[in-house]
Amino acid sequence: MSAMKTVSAAAIGRLPLKSGETGLGMGAASPATTATEVTSRWRIITLSSLGMSLEASDCPATSPVTQAGRWSGVVCDDMLCGSGQFFVRDPSMPPPSPTPVDLSGCTAIVTGAAQGLGLEMATELSRGGAKVVLADVQVEKARVAAEGLGGSAVELDVTDSQAVGAVFASVAAENGQLDIVVNNAGVGQHLDRISDLPDEEWDRVLAATLTGTFYCGRAAAAIMERQESGAIVNISSINGQNPAALAGAYNVAKAGVISLTRTMALELAAYGVRVNAVCPGPVYTDFNRSVMRQRSESLGIEEQEMVERVRAAVPLGRWGEPRDIARMVAWLASPAADWMTGEVVRVSGGLEGVSAAPPKRVRNDGEETV
Repeated sequence: MSAMKTVSAAAIGRLPLKSGETGLGMGAASPATTATEVTSRWRIITLSSLGMSLEASDCPATSPVTQAGRWSGVVCDDMLCGSGQFFVRDPSMPPPSPTPVDLSGCTAIVTGAAQGLGLEMATELSRGGAKVVLADVQVEKARVAAEGLGGSAVELDVTDSQAVGAVFASVAAENGQLDIVVNNAGVGQHLDRISDLPDEEWDRVLAATLTGTFYCGRAAAAIMERQESGAIVNISSINGQNPAALAGAYNVAKAGVISLTRTMALELAAYGVRVNAVCPGPVYTDFNRSVMRQRSESLGIEEQEMVERVRAAVPLGRWGEPRDIARMVAWLASPAADWMTGEVVRVSGGLEGVSAAPPKRVRNDGEETV
């Protein structure tokens, strides 16, 4: 590898860069991107493979910026940060088209909005003109994100029924209405067979992912029923439609979200309140990074191989990006979808689920050795 050299922000902005400086390519901002994929508006500078570094002062100050190569989502309109990569918009290409929905005058709550998919959903609703409240247990992180969206943040643990009721009532009273609720908050599961799954893990996953969605949906329903308008979007998963092995609690929780969605849609239809669900496929957020790490360990393979296996299983040939999910959420929340309720929309690049069964465990003298 060549000696480490520094590329300044000014140099990055000079396109096209010299071939010796860059290894430029066009590609999607996802772990499966290569320099030969010409599919988006981002120039990709693979710093690690080129023996290059980026001055800290050149990094955008806008939060969230993380170190150690952890994906941080959209940092600002023109930059993305990723593991060993720096994505810079090609000024010769147009910026991303604005969200195709008009949410002007709407007040929205997005739970679990401090990072990942929740933050991108809040961002997309804001792009459409909504006033967004980011609700999360990580309230300081949510506040920083909300500042960039012109919204607000509130601390909320969705497993606390009284807190949920109070927060939703406060937002509705302060704004005179509550038009949109996106129930995104939830937790992943430590992968394990049903026969080994501890009570505490089962309870933890269902409390946040299913019961939390129920608490928030109930609070939203009471408000929207009185005002006779509103849209609720619940975030399920392809696991809720096609269960994956070793994730029993998560599968059940997400399947429950689907059933809850359809029940609420029927009960609220007479009031003009719509309730739909979105089932995301594999999107490379911190959540799925943890899943890939656990899956690769269970199979005895490298994490990157696991990531590639998933990518190859997606008919459209790539991992999803947060905005792929967020755009569907924004559309379902908008008047453009005013004749849709009780629907479960899978956004997964064509992937229906992962159905691989784990092998038998090795037993020695009647004892499991895993």
